[in-house]
Amino acid sequence: GGARRDRDSRERLLFELGENRWKSGDHAAARVAFAEAAGLARAGRSPTRLARAALGFGGGFRGFEVGVVEPPLIALLEEALQALPPRPSGLRARVMGRLAVALYSVPDSLARREALSREAVAVAARSGDQAAHLSALYSRHWALWGVENLRERHAAAQAMIELAQRLGDREMELHGQRFLLIDALELGDLPTIDASLAALEELAALLRQPYYRWYAGYLRSMRIGLDGRFAEARAQSEQTFAKSEGLENRNVAQVYGAQMLWLRRETGELAEVEPTLRGLAEQFPALPSWRCGWAFVLCEIERLEQARTQFGILAANDFRDIPRNAFWTVAAFCLAHTCAALGDARRAAVLYDLIAPFADRIVESSLGAAAVGSMHEALGRLATTLRRWPVAERHFESAIAANQRLGAHHLCAHVRRHHAEMLLARAQPRDAARARELLLHAAATYQHLGLERQYARCARLIDQSLAARRRPAPKAGDRIRLVR
Repeated sequence: GGARRDRDSRERLLFELGENRWKSGDHAAARVAFAEAAGLARAGRSPTRLARAALGFGGGFRGFEVGVVEPPLIALLEEALQALPPRPSGLRARVMGRLAVALYSVPDSLARREALSREAVAVAARSGDQAAHLSALYSRHWALWGVENLRERHAAAQAMIELAQRLGDREMELHGQRFLLIDALELGDLPTIDASLAALEELAALLRQPYYRWYAGYLRSMRIGLDGRFAEARAQSEQTFAKSEGLENRNVAQVYGAQMLWLRRETGELAEVEPTLRGLAEQFPALPSWRCGWAFVLCEIERLEQARTQFGILAANDFRDIPRNAFWTVAAFCLAHTCAALGDARRAAVLYDLIAPFADRIVESSLGAAAVGSMHEALGRLATTLRRWPVAERHFESAIAANQRLGAHHLCAHVRRHHAEMLLARAQPRDAARARELLLHAAATYQHLGLERQYARCARLIDQSLAARRRPAPKAGDRIRLVR
């Protein structure tokens, strides 16, 4: 009757309103519209419309915030999944996949996420709904995103891109390219990083949505930073953040915070970002990676007692409480450097065993916000703390090779400095001379890139390596031949 037609008309308007608000970045208003649509679907006993409203409420990629647990969204998706008929359908696959992603920051949820996302892909394939299959592949990459399954994620991203291109779905191709880029960053695959970034930027320009422009902007900043152009990378990051001011998703602030952390690490301005890191650690307790970053910064600015306090909190249960999610590698990298700075040999042994299986990874921070360096560097510092000298040397040599493949000369310089510190600690014959060679190489790189504070750190270590000969270290104005 007329009441049903009115309800149907109202639902259609709410769906259109909600989708437009998601696209414009007004996420809170979008959810209000979809919550009302869910209420109408519930009153009309329509499982299909309830499922569509639940997916709208979730907002897909735009509505997912890392480190945030959303019980209302999880409950609505659970309700919709329960209401849908058990037969294979594209809609059922989409709801299962979105639920798998919604559970991402829920503790101990990996087994359920894995099962839900795997079943979502299978249900979509059986239904013959290729668009739903594409959506399920997207959800599976996110739901599984952790330290153990890089190759599986990489394959899912490639499958997404191939299917999206066949279907002409530019939106999902963009997401696939972003996934592929970040996976390639972890693998140290520079040609794929560059190809995916170029494709993503072209797609973002075509789609003209604020969230996609943000993707392209922050990933371009990462790539500029990889080349050592830090002032340009910082300007790009700040411009991208300013333009994304209307976006309500908290991922934007987290990515910006991560970029500022690693860019200012290079320029020696970490004291300026310490309050931001402290705030992020308090705001996102489900992401201990922020506390790990905070402890790392405290060490770098020589507030060691505060760093020791934060490190002690993180070391509870031998670090096993740190979620093995997309942020585990950068958390582990920061912990290793903090542990080495604090000289904690007992915990260095624990961390070394945890990290060693992932030695060949490039550490990326916060969904591709920054390339932090080879995990071999972290292992080299832990081995130095444990006085396992030959092991430390092998890790530092592997780290140099991995960072060179990325063309990241500043990251190579950091490794050479830490290798030199190891040689000075070991103090065997010819170690001081070898340390001096490494430090001169690192200092030349820092000087070439305009990293004065990093250069000064090298100069102090060169003084230490030459103390016996009483030879002065190079001054900031001296020119050093750049060796790459």
